[in-house]
Amino acid sequence: MKADKAIYERRAAAVEQESKIKENELNSQITLEKKRKELIALEGANIIKEAEFHAKAKETELAAYKKLAPNVLLALALKEIGENAEKIDTLTITPDILTSILKETKK
Repeated sequence: MKADKAIYERRAAAVEQESKIKENELNSQITLEKKRKELIALEGANIIKEAEFHAKAKETELAAYKKLAPNVLLALALKEIGENAEKIDTLTITPDILTSILKETKK
């Protein structure tokens, strides 16, 4: 009887110990998931801030062009095309496009 009782107590202690281990594992997993949630939120906020920064930088960069006359903008665009000519496979400027551009530069 004493041996049976000792075996029962050891088994009960082992079950209790395993229960504590599983609870600790679950608590660790919950903690990790909470930290992962915080990290995802922080990464998302950083991505948004970075996009806003780039948008503001581009807006500032392009603001200077608003003040330029159309003929100056055309000259700059043609210069840019010329500088990147090796990257351009085909460029078609039809007479109606050219006429439209030239009309805009005369305004």
